[in-house]
Amino acid sequence: DFKNNQMLNMLNDASQNLMETIEHLSEVALLNIETSKENKPLNIKKYTSKILKSNLINAENKGVEIIDNSKSYLVMGLESYIESILTNLITNAIKYSDPEKSSFIKLSTDETIDYVKFIVEDNGLGINLNKYKDRIFKMYQKFHRNEDARGIGLFLTKSQIEAIGGKIAVNSKEGVGSTFTVYFKKP
Repeated sequence: DFKNNQMLNMLNDASQNLMETIEHLSEVALLNIETSKENKPLNIKKYTSKILKSNLINAENKGVEIIDNSKSYLVMGLESYIESILTNLITNAIKYSDPEKSSFIKLSTDETIDYVKFIVEDNGLGINLNKYKDRIFKMYQKFHRNEDARGIGLFLTKSQIEAIGGKIAVNSKEGVGSTFTVYFKKP
């Protein structure tokens, strides 16, 4: 009976993993469908405020202070992508905060001639870029032992940013924190 139970558990785990893989592949497939839609000018501050509101309790529960210095800029994009990109970067910063220190996330914006820069800076766990630099935006990459980590978030985020004509850069140091800079195309 123990052996049957063990087999049943293994089968359950395998089917759960398969379901997750199918879910991930559908998210990637949706990328290709969504990109046929037209980018339009969107106010980045509107989406930042919305996402911060929905993540306030999560941040408070983890003891993370959010400092929002972002300004109102128009960027080119799709609503669903802008929301997804900002949600992923902000929730990652909360999720990977360092429980050993007083944590913060700073959001800011700036501009260049062609782009609006949206910057998410945190003093969380950070990522060892010497070790993971080439893998950071690849599918199924995990850099911390977090039960919630699926290893698809940064891959999807980068894909969505590029699909709307933008780019992303990361600066991170393990034990110090990370800064993700998204370059959104200006209208």
